[in-house]
Amino acid sequence: MNEIKKAIKTIKPLERLFLILTFLSVFLKHIFDVKETVDIVVFAMVLCTLYFPSGFYFLREPNKNDLAIPITSGFVYAVCVVAMIYNTLRVFESTYPIIMSAGLLLSLTLYLRSCLDRGDYLISHYLRIGLIMAVNLIVLL
Repeated sequence: MNEIKKAIKTIKPLERLFLILTFLSVFLKHIFDVKETVDIVVFAMVLCTLYFPSGFYFLREPNKNDLAIPITSGFVYAVCVVAMIYNTLRVFESTYPIIMSAGLLLSLTLYLRSCLDRGDYLISHYLRIGLIMAVNLIVLL
């Protein structure tokens, strides 16, 4: 439990805020059948911009200059959040974006597991992956 607390502290507060807001918005819409979707789109798009263009800042490992992992993981997270937006807005009636995002998150998990050895940084990525996958699964309901 102490490792999870340290891992949560490595997630920047702005990212933490929009992860929670996106999760709550999707939860309210799909579980309690709230009709509004504007908040989901706004929160998720801010989360996407935190991940992909500025992933080098929000996902960077402290005291390291390696940018390959933050940019790659930021791109995968942004694609998975966009897949959630597509399914929320019912752009097309298909589960393929969710299946694609699950495959991307699985491959990213395997890649992170093989590359990283630092516990709290790895756990913080697992927390992000878990929340994004939970949001995508809620959208499938």
